[in-house]
Amino acid sequence: MTKNKEITADYWDKKIQISVPENTVLPVVPPPPLLKEPDVAVRKSLENPIGAPDLFELAKKAKGGKIVIAHDDLTRPAPPRRIIIPIIMDVLNKAGIRDEDVFLLSANG
Repeated sequence: MTKNKEITADYWDKKIQISVPENTVLPVVPPPPLLKEPDVAVRKSLENPIGAPDLFELAKKAKGGKIVIAHDDLTRPAPPRRIIIPIIMDVLNKAGIRDEDVFLLSANG
């Protein structure tokens, strides 16, 4: 009979105990380093995307149309949503897109 060991795992906003075979190898992946100025990094990424026009240029072409921004649902502990959406809205507004032409789609899952 295989011996088991108990490990602690992150599950949503809590830690749980899981029993796994004793010889299980568990990779440890460190989280990426935190950005000192995430808003600056977001703006830079939107202004200089890889292999695509920047958001401002895309938005100018969409003027008069409708835009959908998909975002993670509120059950996810995702502060980026609070940083990214206002920055995207700022770029869209500067390109002539009205707030009422932008729809937020919560990507539940």
